[in-house]
Amino acid sequence: MEKAIEVLAQRVTELESQLEESRQQCEQYTDLHSYYWTRHTQLPEVQSLPVPRLEIELIANEDAAYSGTHRWEYRLVYRHLLGDVIGVPLGSTSTTGPLERAEPGDTPFRDGVHIRHDAQHLRLPAFSVVRGRVKALSGPRGENGEGDTGGA
Repeated sequence: MEKAIEVLAQRVTELESQLEESRQQCEQYTDLHSYYWTRHTQLPEVQSLPVPRLEIELIANEDAAYSGTHRWEYRLVYRHLLGDVIGVPLGSTSTTGPLERAEPGDTPFRDGVHIRHDAQHLRLPAFSVVRGRVKALSGPRGENGEGDTGGA
């Protein structure tokens, strides 16, 4: 009986060691600050904008409205088979500066180029959302980068 207890105690020690090692390995993957933007989000079922669509939204850091870091989230919005409206993240860009300068139609450079290109090629409408105000974005064609988001 003592031998069995000794074997089980040794096994428990081994498993605790493996568990600690696994926890340490998982810590590198659970940094939510780095990966927060990759999560799909469920949006309200009633939408004022067309679904499906591409949108880029300024997520304001209200604690630092005048000089803080703010986030632009670029996503595809579509209606899932079950009827839920889902936002699928396609990009995230941090910017700094005062929020009072941000206007609908503004976009960060990289994701701004991507949303216009994607809108043209996927033939989806695209929108910029800043503090609840919305502006339709045009495609990358034509004079001064203006064009039809439907593209041919």
